Amino acid sequence: VGAMTGKGPKEGDDWREPAAQAIFTRTFSSADYFRLIWQRTDLAVANGASDETWTWGPTPLTKVFQERYDDSPGDKRNVQYFDKSRMEINNPAGDTDSIWYVTNGLLVVEMVEGWYQTGDDTFDKSPDPAEVNIAGDPTGADGV
Repeated sequence: VGAMTGKGPKEGDDWREPAAQAIFTRTFSSADYFRLIWQRTDLAVANGASDETWTWGPTPLTKVFQERYDDSPGDKRNVQYFDKSRMEINNPAGDTDSIWYVTNGLLVVEMVEGWYQTGDDTFDKSPDPAEVNIAGDPTGADGV
């Protein structure tokens, strides 16, 4: 990320995207790299300077927090959820200049297929599928 932007985040940054475009009012955590990725891909959309669609969404839906990931230090990785995807830092001690320092989660695939990734090559297939219609009448018996 640093190589792409020429600089990393600064300690003490308190960033919010433009209020005119914001649906949510949560802020990104200070000194994280998720903000830089969001700015590179979605800031122009938020400012109305691009007709592109959102890559992540207008704002984060969560603060940065940790989830189980067996191949990360302490078996935890840093994640942040957005409307359209999840950003992940699997190795906080990794090369911050690498384009792979922040990765894009498999959120949609995990939701559709009913599993989630718990390590580089490990998956948890135990969640029961949600018993809700994903199309049609949300209360109807013949929904999809």
